[in-house]
Amino acid sequence: MHTTNTIRCLAVGLALALTGARAPQAEAAEPSPAATHDAGLCRGEFEYAGGDEQRAGRDAAIDAVVADMNLFARGIARSRLKKATRIVATMGIARDGKNLVVVLDGRRYSAPANGDSVEVVGADGSKLMLTLRERSGRLEEVFKKTDGGMRQTMRCHGAELAMRVTVFSPKLPRSLSYSLSYKKR
Repeated sequence: MHTTNTIRCLAVGLALALTGARAPQAEAAEPSPAATHDAGLCRGEFEYAGGDEQRAGRDAAIDAVVADMNLFARGIARSRLKKATRIVATMGIARDGKNLVVVLDGRRYSAPANGDSVEVVGADGSKLMLTLRERSGRLEEVFKKTDGGMRQTMRCHGAELAMRVTVFSPKLPRSLSYSLSYKKR
């Protein structure tokens, strides 16, 4: 049986891991036309196309992960995971010189295309490491802290973008994974 302090520690640790896993604060900006190239992988502006079915799939994946948790921590974890995995309505993907640029709901993130990590400040004020990398026909975006993070792997098929989202943390019984769809605007 878990003590109240153990449950509080789990909830706080999970909150820290998942709050930081969300996209960090960044200036609102769209990729400049000069930064957008059609060569290579996904480029352009996309909007969410998965509808209620994929939202329900995300919620079911969250429920499956928290089902293995203590009854008292389950509700807190479910709420934190839903907040940390908010589905963005729009995204832009571009290359600007040696950097890859991803714009999520008007928030711009940039990192070297060679996969080197850069430090960014998370929405909660914590420091995160951001990595953007293109390989094997995919774009991989990772926001990471020492105790967890979020990986979004994107692949384009014509005017459609398929995204696989994975939230990982030692505070979770297992990683949370689900898929989302976007279409080119």
